[in-house]
Amino acid sequence: MNRCEFVKLGTGGLVALVAAARAAKSEDVPAGPAKAVDAEKLVGNAHKHFIPGKLTCSEALVLAGTEASGVKGDMLAEAALGLCGGVGFQGRVCGAITGAAMVISLAVAAKEKDYKKRKLQTATSVGRLCQAFEKEAGSADCRKITGLDLTTPEGRKALEERVKEEKCSGCVKLAARLLAEELKKT
Repeated sequence: MNRCEFVKLGTGGLVALVAAARAAKSEDVPAGPAKAVDAEKLVGNAHKHFIPGKLTCSEALVLAGTEASGVKGDMLAEAALGLCGGVGFQGRVCGAITGAAMVISLAVAAKEKDYKKRKLQTATSVGRLCQAFEKEAGSADCRKITGLDLTTPEGRKALEERVKEEKCSGCVKLAARLLAEELKKT
């Protein structure tokens, strides 16, 4: 499903996305032991998608994470677009964290069929990632990390001109490294 098809579906698009993700995980991710995750490759791919690839932090993490974990579907990264800038430029939780959380959710769901177990395992894993990110980055909040108000044109301009490379690229790499660690545990 491409972006135009997704938009045409409206609210039904999210249902279609979830169905596609479930189909992808059941066909593409074998049950059993965790897939070996190459942390260095995941970090490199996240950075490649983020800076040279010009994707947002959340998209870069979802794309690199799904590549590393074997979950397929371009729509997954596109679904993460609104998470950038701390959820729609609001400066809240860093999009690299929320993108990583999406990947963890999919990776756990691919292996654990029992909902209660899946929920606990996913939340625990995402919580560990978030705590470790905050400890290393000093905050999990986009506005605190960047020092920018992304709801303003000036804030978004500063992000593109210097802050994305100076600060955000380090957060993308950090979240990717932490994601790799969590994927090895799933």
